[in-house]
Amino acid sequence: GTDGGTQAVGGEGGTTTLPLGALGGCAGASGGNDNNDPGGNGGAGGGAVYLAAGARIAVETAAAISAGGAGGQGGRQHGVFFGDAGGGGGGSGGMIFLEAPEVAVHGILAANGGGGGEGSGATAPGNSGTHAIVGAKRAPGGGGRAAGGGDGGFGGANDPADPNLAGDPVLARATGGGGGGGGGAGIIWVISRSKNLDGTISPPAT
Repeated sequence: GTDGGTQAVGGEGGTTTLPLGALGGCAGASGGNDNNDPGGNGGAGGGAVYLAAGARIAVETAAAISAGGAGGQGGRQHGVFFGDAGGGGGGSGGMIFLEAPEVAVHGILAANGGGGGEGSGATAPGNSGTHAIVGAKRAPGGGGRAAGGGDGGFGGANDPADPNLAGDPVLARATGGGGGGGGGAGIIWVISRSKNLDGTISPPAT
């Protein structure tokens, strides 16, 4: 809990049970309100991309397919010295589904989560979280603007420096509004008899 707006969770990412078809990601929850200060909206979930071919699908080195979630909005503020609204949760990554006898990925497949929004503080509204990054890097949560507002959590991604597919929850207490949690990574699903997946893939392909 926080002194003011409650903390919002990020959208949940992909699970170990695969869906029956292409499925988009979940939106992050909205941040809690505090009197006249509205919480930030949660980020939208990533979409779904389904590509099928009778022979071959190739994603070349300079190409990218992204189904990332959006960053959560910062907690808002209606006047000077008011601001205890929670930041919105980041949206989860969606789904990239490739199906062909031969699939080669030398570029980027990314279905990462968005960063959570910063809670508002005594002197300013919160910054929004970063939209999902097209690559193997986690999207930062909003922060550094609202005195007393909690920072948002990082979104989920297969980042070599800090791998976390679930997205960061926000556990730290804040004197202002709480930050929103980061959105989880989605699903990358490749069905093929012959796979060459030497590009950047986040989360790892199923």
